Amino acid sequence: VAEASEDRAGHGTRDRQGGSRAKEEVQCVACGRTAKTRCGRCRMEHYCGRDCQASHWKWHKATCRASPPASVPGSGGSSSSSRPRRSEAAVPL
Repeated sequence: VAEASEDRAGHGTRDRQGGSRAKEEVQCVACGRTAKTRCGRCRMEHYCGRDCQASHWKWHKATCRASPPASVPGSGGSSSSSRPRRSEAAVPL
């Protein structure tokens, strides 16, 4: 699932002096256009849309890893899951 890379698209940020500055534009790793989404699995690669994300998957899948679940205090540190693993061939859009 592709997710928006910005919470409020088009909104700038404020610097320490109170002036506004534009957010740095992130480029799509596949085509170089302005990215609007990230990989929904690892959230590391940026894409302009689903088409570029799908076409780039054959290269990205080798390094794409889901973020590890946050550890819960008192859980004993076990990270095993009863859910089956997703197929490596699936494209996380």
